[in-house]
Amino acid sequence: MQNSNRSGKKLSQKFYLGVFMILLSLVIGKITQAVFIVYFNDDLIRKSSIIVYIVTWPMFLWGIWAVGSEYADKLQRYFTISFYRDLFTRLFVKNDRESIEDKVTDTHE
Repeated sequence: MQNSNRSGKKLSQKFYLGVFMILLSLVIGKITQAVFIVYFNDDLIRKSSIIVYIVTWPMFLWGIWAVGSEYADKLQRYFTISFYRDLFTRLFVKNDRESIEDKVTDTHE
């Protein structure tokens, strides 16, 4: 399996570290939630679970930043009006012209 995105560039170690941090924070967060619920009456475990859960959030956010910073420029184009205008033009206007041309050629044959 090749480590590349659609544009053919290899993905960076920062990207993979970010994905790992996101997944790790989600797994640790779910485990601490379960421990918190199961050992709700134990004050030390409950407080420890809350602290560990809070620590997983910066891991999660850093992972999102690490993954997202690599693709921010690529995603930015989807937030512009010109992208959707061009997409609309390609999808609908071009298809309408082709269908009109098909109808015109069908009637003249």
